[in-house]
Amino acid sequence: MPASTFFIFLQNMCYSFFLIHGGILLFFVKVISQDTSKVYPKRRIMSNNNKEQKSPPQIGPYLFPTLLAIFGLWCLYDGWFTSNPEMQDHQLFNRICSLILLPWAIIDFMALSESLKRISV
Repeated sequence: MPASTFFIFLQNMCYSFFLIHGGILLFFVKVISQDTSKVYPKRRIMSNNNKEQKSPPQIGPYLFPTLLAIFGLWCLYDGWFTSNPEMQDHQLFNRICSLILLPWAIIDFMALSESLKRISV
């Protein structure tokens, strides 16, 4: 494969990766920032003592950066540290993914913690 074809493939792979994960990130930011008191009002259970049922649990705000870090560490291990000969075919992909996912997880974690501090103050 010529070098220019490889770089075009790599560029398209990165664009599609960021488009997919950027859309997921925007969805989670939208879900997390919603006022859930309107979406999930407290409901009453029809029982003898009429206890109020709590609203369903929300997704944790740190779930997305945690998943990014886990997948980034996985790719880091498979791309840089493994000695498994079967993984040599995927070594470049795992190295590139680790270089993308780990900084993204760190930046997202820092931005999220900063925004949660601003909200709580």
